[in-house]
Amino acid sequence: MECRIENNFMFDGEEGHELIQLYKCDFYDRKFYQIEKLALWEKERKKNCTLDFNR
Repeated sequence: MECRIENNFMFDGEEGHELIQLYKCDFYDRKFYQIEKLALWEKERKKNCTLDFNR
């Protein structure tokens, strides 16, 4: 594991807690590095992400 982040927060008046674990990895399909935008879904909520692998 590369990094572990612990976050305590308030949302809509309620306390929340999350653990984020970040790992270093490579994609099996190298074509993924050519994607500039990616749509992610969390239940009915859609988020469009811009990817930048050149950093």
